[in-house]
Amino acid sequence: MKKLLVICGPTATGKTKLALRLAKRFGGELVSADSRQVYKKMNIGTGKDIPKSFEFRVSDLKSKDVEIGFYTDGSIRLWGYDLVEPNEEFSVAQYQKAMTKVLADIWRRKKLPIIVGGTGLYIKSLIDGIETISIPKNKTIRESLADKSATELYEILAKLDPIKAASMNSSDRKNSRRLIRAIEVAQWRLQKGTQTPKKK
Repeated sequence: MKKLLVICGPTATGKTKLALRLAKRFGGELVSADSRQVYKKMNIGTGKDIPKSFEFRVSDLKSKDVEIGFYTDGSIRLWGYDLVEPNEEFSVAQYQKAMTKVLADIWRRKKLPIIVGGTGLYIKSLIDGIETISIPKNKTIRESLADKSATELYEILAKLDPIKAASMNSSDRKNSRRLIRAIEVAQWRLQKGTQTPKKK
């Protein structure tokens, strides 16, 4: 069975320091799961706790539109940092594709992957997968909904996909970005003739 370790929590709580200690003890490599640390040059405020002795190297792993590199001291590798420029769009789907290749490489070399970060969606994409991750964004839909309030968006979603709407917590119901994505997914499913699966 392939093993991995997850260290999850808010910024600046010592996750990376703990992960490095465990990596030394168990022969591990770190995989960042932070939606801000993927951006190059954005070191202030993102909590990139990279030791000064570590240098960046480009790997031979390939992922579409993403150069996969790692920081290393010659022994331990830190993956998932500095994947794209700050002005580039980067999605959880791109992250999952790139880091799935990294995980496979770590296991192939008989190392322990240690996922470190506070972006729950990134962690979920690697551990459980995300059912809707391959559904593309729809620029037309997003532009048409941009000026609507969260209440209006929720009403639209409730008509399109009442199961999804009912499953959302109070925070998600007030989050316009998540509501627009849910509407986007619901409309895509209607076009494809599929429905939101019912929870068991």
